Amino acid sequence: MIIKSRQWLRMALPGVAMALLTACGGGGGSPGGNPTVTYDVSATAGTGGSISPGTATVDAGGTANFTVSANSGYVVTGVTGCGGSLTGNTYTTGAINGNCTVTATFVAQYAISASAGVGGTVSPPSATVNSGGTTTFSVTPKPGYVVSSVTGCGGTLSGNTYTTGVISAICAVTASFSAAFTWVGGSNTADAAGDYGAQGVAAASNVPSARHSSATWTDAAGNLWLLGGYGVGHVGAPNFNDLWKYSPASGEWTEVTATIPPAPKVG
Repeated sequence: MIIKSRQWLRMALPGVAMALLTACGGGGGSPGGNPTVTYDVSATAGTGGSISPGTATVDAGGTANFTVSANSGYVVTGVTGCGGSLTGNTYTTGAINGNCTVTATFVAQYAISASAGVGGTVSPPSATVNSGGTTTFSVTPKPGYVVSSVTGCGGTLSGNTYTTGVISAICAVTASFSAAFTWVGGSNTADAAGDYGAQGVAAASNVPSARHSSATWTDAAGNLWLLGGYGVGHVGAPNFNDLWKYSPASGEWTEVTATIPPAPKVG
């Protein structure tokens, strides 16, 4: 009997061992382990654009992509959150290890035009500026001209550079120019009384009184003629009726006639 019992044990033990192995997951069957961890990534967009998708579920350690689109008249100013980076219009997050949010911001852009009158140029002819920004234009007169004014977009001129004010709408810059004059000689004192000398006699010291609204012309010989005008030099009667001739060859003035009223003599 004892021998038979031992034989039975030897036969039964393999089955017990197999049962134990099966219970412990050995010898094949469905794989076990922990469930996959996921995180929620949300996305928001400010005024002027959109971002998609609005949300994404990402496995721990994975990444997600979002498409950032600006509306017409706007540009993307920044995309932040979830440790990502922007390439073109695609924002790729860093490795996700927790719930996080991606935020896209935008800014309006405005077109600034620039034009120049006769006698110069302004460049560039146009510019696109973000809302709240400024831009500059170079204003260049042609030879024989000077800049007379630059206006528009709330700007200021410093030298030949025009800087706009803060841009918040479409606007235009306009530059105008005028003929340049060269001071050849004579007094540069305002309202100078002049020096009449002897009537009919040319002299280097002769010079008409300061005036405006005079009649002027050049004769065939190249002499400059000056008649009358309004200015200083006559007490109580600032209207002139005198005639002067200037010779470029000698650089001298001659008082040809002096009628109403007589001019005071200086010197």
